[in-house]
Order: sequence, then structure tokens, then C-alpha cells
Amino acid sequence: MRKLIAAMTLFLASHGVSDTRIIGGDTVTQSQEFMVTLFKKGRFNYFFSCGGSLLDNEWILTAAHCVDQDEPEDLAVVVGELLPFESSAELQLISEVIVHPNYVGSDTDYDFDIALLRLAAPISNESLDIASSDLPTGTDLTVMGWGSTDLEDYSESLQSVIVEVVSQSTCEHQYTVEIDGSLVELISDNMMCAADTNKDSCSGDSGGPLMIQSEGQYFQVGIVSWGFGCADEDFSGVYIRVDRFLDWINSYKTERESLIQVDVQNSDGGSSKGAITWLTLVACLAFCRRKAR
Repeated sequence: MRKLIAAMTLFLASHGVSDTRIIGGDTVTQSQEFMVTLFKKGRFNYFFSCGGSLLDNEWILTAAHCVDQDEPEDLAVVVGELLPFESSAELQLISEVIVHPNYVGSDTDYDFDIALLRLAAPISNESLDIASSDLPTGTDLTVMGWGSTDLEDYSESLQSVIVEVVSQSTCEHQYTVEIDGSLVELISDNMMCAADTNKDSCSGDSGGPLMIQSEGQYFQVGIVSWGFGCADEDFSGVYIRVDRFLDWINSYKTERESLIQVDVQNSDGGSSKGAITWLTLVACLAFCRRKAR
């Protein structure tokens, strides 16, 4: 196993380790109250770590690799700010960190990369509903985050980029790699790929939401997780499918989420009834992104 991990490390090095940035995106100018900026406590102050999304007035969704080594007192968040690094931004404390119990985070196992953070005090920001990740190939999706857009460590303002759903077969093919003469499949059923030419999310965007937009509203389908390179034409970005973890999420939340059917417009202008299932809130609700990049 150690030999396999060492070989995998060399493979990743040969394809470039992810830096922290949204690639090919634009600066967000409209308020996104559900967006979360995650900070970790340093020796003298907090430093930027990852992104996240607000599920309701007390729960935040992020990537497990962003927080799997942290205690609640090590973390703080800024919620709903386009410019979270401004001195006026209000830090919110965390009371609980829940990493998925099946998350391993080894060099060849990136599965179950999902975690929940509980706010120490409830807030009233707009939150994100969750949508089915079973989407047609080519569907436009939006990623947001504060990863660097050039050579800086991070972007001071929220960035957004539109990518497209990549077929699961292509995703699996891209991430089936040969190590010590054996083929290793890195994509699980809990993962999906999204990409577009010269557009991508990357390290500093870890934990942030992959979203689909319908009638002006965003719905979350994935979490920024990992990938090889940034905007590499041979490797798409890899995201965790949030809907696969609905039962796990609801086991902690007092206000549950459930499924409804929504008509979705195809690229040809027609609708595909039932093609997408939305999860909506009902009454009662670094190892950096791309640890491999």
C-alpha cells in the first residue's frame, strides 16, 4: 500500500499540483447570502482555508478534507460576504465539526469528501436548497469561490465560473490511472465531473458549492473536491454529489429536506420533465481543493 501511495504521488506530481484559483471566471457583484468563507485559527490570527455553503440557519456544508484535522475552536466563518477579508466582515464561530465517517483522504481514495459545520449561533441568511446531481451531459453549472485568479494565495472578492456536466463514463475514464502496472479507478458513484475550456475551480475553492440555476435561483448539486491540474483539458474537476448524502445530512438536521420534481429546460429549448429532482427545504428545516491537484 505504501508503494502504491508513493507511485500515486509521483503520478500527481507529473500532472501538476493544484494551486488555489477559480479559472476563467468573473467577479460576483450581487450578494450571495449562502456563500461561506472558512477560516482557520493561526498563531496570531485567522487565515483563509476553504469555501462552503449555508444549508439552513445553523448548518454549513463543506469538504471533509478542509476540516478533518480541526476542532470547532480552530475554525470560524464569514457568511454571505462578497469581500470576506475586509475588517468589517463578521466572523461566526463553529460549535461542531462532523466529517463523514467513511472519509479516508488517502492518495488513492478521495471518496466521502463531505463535512458539516454547525454555527455556534443561528443566523438569518438565505440558504441553498439541494438538487439532484443526475443531470444531462452538457448542463451548465456554476462554481463560486475565493481561490486565487493568478499567482496570489486567494481572491479578495468572490469569483464565479460556469462549467458543464461531463458524462460519468468520461469522468471515470479520465481518472483511471495506471500505477505499478495496475489500473486504479479513482472515481466513485459519489463523485461527478464538470469542466469547460479554460474554466475550472481549484484549490482555494475547496468545499464551495457546485450549483445549477433555475428561474434565477441557485440549487446545490455538488461540493468542490479534487482533480488533476487546473483547467487541464485532459482532466475535469471532480465534485462530491451532495444528494447521495441526504440521509446522512438529515440525521443531524432537525429540519429535514425532501424531494420534489421540477421541469428543466434542455439546451434545445425543450423541457425534460422529471429529468432533475430538486431537494427543497420543508417545514420542521488543505489538503486544498484538489488535494490531488
